[in-house]
Amino acid sequence: LSPRVDYLTRNGASRLMFRSSIARSDQPDFGWTPYSDFVTPFVSNAASFAGTWLWNSKRSLSNEARVGVSTDEAHFDRPHPEVPLLASGDGVVLPGSPLAYSYRNHGRNLELVDNVSRVTGRHAMKFGGGLLVRTTTGYATAGQDGYFGFANAAAFAQNKPISFYVARLRQDPTSNTTPDYNREYRQTEFFGFAQDSMKVTPRLSVNVGIRYENFGAPNNVGSTKDAQLQLGTGSSLEQRLETVQMMYPGAGNQALYDTDHRGIAVRGGFAYSLRHDSTTVVRAGFGIFYAAPFDNLWETLSINNLVLASALPTQTIPFAAPFAKTAGSLPLQTIQNFPNPTLFQPGLRNAYAENAFLGLEQRVADHFIVQTNVVGSFGRELLTTDLVNRPLSVPIVAFKNPLGVSNPNFPLIEYRANQGRSNYYGAQAVARYRSTRLQFQASYTWSHSIDNQSEPLAGEFLNFNFTGGASATSAAFTRQFDSNGDRASSDFDQRHNLVGYGVWEMPAMLATTKVAPLFRDWTVGALTAIRSGFPYSPLAATPFNGTGQNYINNRAYLLNPANAILNAPIAGGVQILNPAAFTAPAAGQLSNLGRNAFRGPGLYSADLSLSRRFRIAKLGE
Repeated sequence: LSPRVDYLTRNGASRLMFRSSIARSDQPDFGWTPYSDFVTPFVSNAASFAGTWLWNSKRSLSNEARVGVSTDEAHFDRPHPEVPLLASGDGVVLPGSPLAYSYRNHGRNLELVDNVSRVTGRHAMKFGGGLLVRTTTGYATAGQDGYFGFANAAAFAQNKPISFYVARLRQDPTSNTTPDYNREYRQTEFFGFAQDSMKVTPRLSVNVGIRYENFGAPNNVGSTKDAQLQLGTGSSLEQRLETVQMMYPGAGNQALYDTDHRGIAVRGGFAYSLRHDSTTVVRAGFGIFYAAPFDNLWETLSINNLVLASALPTQTIPFAAPFAKTAGSLPLQTIQNFPNPTLFQPGLRNAYAENAFLGLEQRVADHFIVQTNVVGSFGRELLTTDLVNRPLSVPIVAFKNPLGVSNPNFPLIEYRANQGRSNYYGAQAVARYRSTRLQFQASYTWSHSIDNQSEPLAGEFLNFNFTGGASATSAAFTRQFDSNGDRASSDFDQRHNLVGYGVWEMPAMLATTKVAPLFRDWTVGALTAIRSGFPYSPLAATPFNGTGQNYINNRAYLLNPANAILNAPIAGGVQILNPAAFTAPAAGQLSNLGRNAFRGPGLYSADLSLSRRFRIAKLGE
């Protein structure tokens, strides 16, 4: 629902616009189970209200002021949270919700923006700024409702679980204290800019600008604070991990990571007509664009307060009784390998991209235009995740640690840092035709995207990306601390894209007959695309037995490159790799295959549509 109201003053100097948008999405079987009372719906609601005031004091000066208020909420709650998560080792689906936690995220935003435009002589100048205040509340109740594991359905029938886990406070894991999952965050962002577009000559236009962004940092303003890892002293990350500590802040606002105040970006471009009739135009531009860490990367800090506590039951347990009573009757022991705490790099910077393009546009005829462009985008200070504090084959001599890990008091640590770099290169060719009845466009893009990590939340337990699907890998560099070792084609690198579409307004047929109304207002549309496949590498588990390093996301070892590729039909598809050409690496051995060493099969699609417009005379439409 998107109503809108516009008001124009009598003298035309001011225009007021009010808009609103209300949306609701409901997925009733988000967490499906054959037990109807435990099926979990997912609900997403959003509403926004905005107003704009456009004011023109005279032809050369205008002002635009905007204010917007929005709210959005996404949530799912485990039905009957008094019933813990029940799992059977033989695959039998047991009663209860299949979800491991309940989740709610409620955002409220206030945005103010104002800009002034002035046109004088050959210059069109514009400057302004804006403010965004965000408040986020919610919870993710990981481990709150507990977990019972059974060897099989028979053991479930006898009330004899073999494992039990429940979330407890990290600073006091053996107590029977349920963590407080409710959080409230606030973040303030602001920006300012100035730009000038100049008509240097009748054939040359130049635009330059500068922009400052300050994204701030989210602050925990609620009563329950997030535990934060603090690195110790040392000249390297490895040394600082030896004395890393978990800090538990007290009252007052708590910044989740350091604010970056260095968000100055310059931008510029030009357009030059090679001919007086403007049929051939050259365009080029360069700009720096900043981006703040998206919420999913820092909201996982809420589980730093948690640790899984376990009990090894040796007798029948009344798991159907109120869960709090059951948990309180068990002697708890801590589990250090879950969940992984999150650590942000000190002095975190905002990621940015340096984008550039050069293009040539040629008007072949009145209705036909051809364009060619070369583009480049270079991402720097991108946020990545590495799993650090891994076991090593030999003790770290500087730490004198017999366990061979940087800090034996913590499990793997998810380290978010500015270790990401990406390069994108592309060449595009576009042909467009548009007449009264026919529109057509065909485009071809060759591109190559290179990075050292494509998804910093891959495989994470709490990534809150409920539509992204499961990941076969974890967000980590194959070798600990080695961000350059995984540099390769991006997971989403698609080298070739050929896309064409057209829309034809069919002429009326049999116009002088009584059936003429049946043969007018018809439209035919077509869309086709041919695309190359995405890169990948076959993965292989590398056991760690004290030899070499503990590799994560290691690839299979290639024995015979000449026989690796197949194109053999099999039931349900085509086999594209020969298993005989690969083997699993030995314990502690790094694969000889790089990340994304192979490319999957391409794809093509074609769509055709036929539609008709109908006139409703009474409505004037």
